[in-house]
Amino acid sequence: MYARTRHRKTRAALVFAMVLLGAGCGAQPPTMDPDAVTPGPPAATEHVLPAAAPDAPGFDYSDPGPVCRWLVAALYSADTTRDKGPGDAYRRATAFMDGTLAARSSAAQRDGRWATWVAHRARLHAAQSAHVDIHQPPDSSVEAYRAQQVAATPVGKDGWRGWTEISTVYCTLRLGAGGWRVARYDLVPVSP
Repeated sequence: MYARTRHRKTRAALVFAMVLLGAGCGAQPPTMDPDAVTPGPPAATEHVLPAAAPDAPGFDYSDPGPVCRWLVAALYSADTTRDKGPGDAYRRATAFMDGTLAARSSAAQRDGRWATWVAHRARLHAAQSAHVDIHQPPDSSVEAYRAQQVAATPVGKDGWRGWTEISTVYCTLRLGAGGWRVARYDLVPVSP
């Protein structure tokens, strides 16, 4: 029984990773509403509100570490009581992406778990922390690498709890005119 449950969890985590990583196929990035933002980096378990425009007060894109942290927090901010679909979290995360990555959002609209989450009026509760990888390449003047580990659990308003997904998100950031932005990220499920 344990092996079968573990296999299901691993398979579900891989499907989720493929959805997030495959978020391609060219949709236009949304316009951000700076008035709908709580400035500053999110706390480890804080629910992230819609991401800010690059020039919104309270956001500093001069350090790649917080930019990766904010991206991960936004990616794991799904809330069925507020969001119209699973792609809304990705759209919030686009404020922390470069233009090329931000334009790849259509696959993020598909998530097989969404209907279950909606039935329970669930939102993701996510705890994240910095992850240090000894094999991480050194930063250059225009490219940096950071990683975050996140444990996300869908929790319903009716007391329902889904299984906790633990993943490491590896960010490749590039420095541009507006500061650091995530140019690529890789989501790797962590085995229990």
